[in-house]
Amino acid sequence: ILHSLPTRRSSDLVGTNFVGRILRGAVDLGASRPRLLDALGLSEASIRNPIGQLSSILLARLFEAIEQQLSEPTAALILGVSARPSCFSDLGFITRFAETPRQTIAETVSMQTFRQAVWKIEAQFGNREASLVWNGKGLDDQYLAPSLEFSAASYSNMAREGPTDGLPLKEVHFRHLPRFDPAIYDSHFGVKVRFGALNTALIFDNASLDMPSPRANAALQQAILERFSQPPK
Repeated sequence: ILHSLPTRRSSDLVGTNFVGRILRGAVDLGASRPRLLDALGLSEASIRNPIGQLSSILLARLFEAIEQQLSEPTAALILGVSARPSCFSDLGFITRFAETPRQTIAETVSMQTFRQAVWKIEAQFGNREASLVWNGKGLDDQYLAPSLEFSAASYSNMAREGPTDGLPLKEVHFRHLPRFDPAIYDSHFGVKVRFGALNTALIFDNASLDMPSPRANAALQQAILERFSQPPK
């Protein structure tokens, strides 16, 4: 839905808007924003540029700094919930008004390059199963592990916010090895999580993706999209 917006991320870069969202979530959990920015070597001015870009190395360092500051190795999973899009300043919030979970997922995947180009997510809709598959573009799986856990947790949480009863996960796969007790992963996602898999992936029942979303509002979604598509003044 965002084909008319101009800025996409160059290879291995992340948008400051995306980093800022993670920072806000970490602060809500009790982290110190100044200390996190200092760990990254960034200023407030640099992180507030809405179309700025940062190295993927900083994304890995950010999750490391958050985990250390909070003394919480599961912080990436927790942030997948607490750092969800919550206002129209994050493009991802637009997708919450799609008519079905299938549209929400497809539209969120379509805008991923406006946020980051470190990994690529592909939506695969089969006859019985629907999958979101992460491609780390050759980067080391353990290096990307916190970032991928955050991303997977974000999509999982988005599915829970869909239909009234939530969109149930069937399976969760990670290419990397567990970084803490595997039972914590199982509890977070609500299914048995498989590690050392061929691909990092979330798997849903395909039929459940077409259940109506309670937030569906096509007129509001279109109005906000048109607003974002206007050239800057």
